[in-house]
Amino acid sequence: MKKIMKKHVICLTMVSFIFLLIIASGFAQAPVEGKAKATEKKIETFKAGGTRLSIPEPSDAMVEVGYDVREMMEVFVPASNRLLSGYMSPNDIPKFTSGDENFVLNRYASIQVARRGEYQDCTDANFAELIEYVGGSFSDDIDGIMKDSESELNQRMESLELDKVTIDKPVQLGTLFSKKDAYSMGMISKYSNGTASWTLVISTTFVRVKKRLLFVYIFNTYNDEKDIETVTKLSEQWVDSILTANK
Repeated sequence: MKKIMKKHVICLTMVSFIFLLIIASGFAQAPVEGKAKATEKKIETFKAGGTRLSIPEPSDAMVEVGYDVREMMEVFVPASNRLLSGYMSPNDIPKFTSGDENFVLNRYASIQVARRGEYQDCTDANFAELIEYVGGSFSDDIDGIMKDSESELNQRMESLELDKVTIDKPVQLGTLFSKKDAYSMGMISKYSNGTASWTLVISTTFVRVKKRLLFVYIFNTYNDEKDIETVTKLSEQWVDSILTANK
């Protein structure tokens, strides 16, 4: 479980970079039909490790992007993770899929699972071990994790003919909230590609649902402390709704 956790933290950094780089760099992409779903469709079913999970949308302002857009997003998810679902504003979907170079994706969310651990049962003891690592030796590993992430990311950027990215050491926000079967941590991270720079506040929540471990992310551009409060509140509300939907 500790190994899965370390790989997950690397994936967190990779995913946040890659999504924003597609937008900031005007990634050339054939248009994909990204129609928003009807607003009444709030909960969808996804499978993680063969287990059916009911996943509500994060808020009224974000919808699950649907198969076609999710397939496009999956291309940019690190190989060690699998994208279960992706969310953004319905107004942002066509701009995202068209590769509009002037478009900035200010808020989005996703749920992922670790491919190697997807079919492993996450017990109470496993979950407690993961949280112990996050609250302890993780901080000692962050420099190495960030260096590995930056190297892996830039290999991928080179293959896509996109600009090299540099990553400032993130500011750790520590625990955002903790409860049975859910633990959330936050960080603020700044990225640059030589011509542009951007800063994100990112919440990462580990959620144990029906013995499956989910990585629940919310990404938001960072301007001030209010953005941290917004992301924390949204993350907790979403996680509570996920846990309730799967009782």
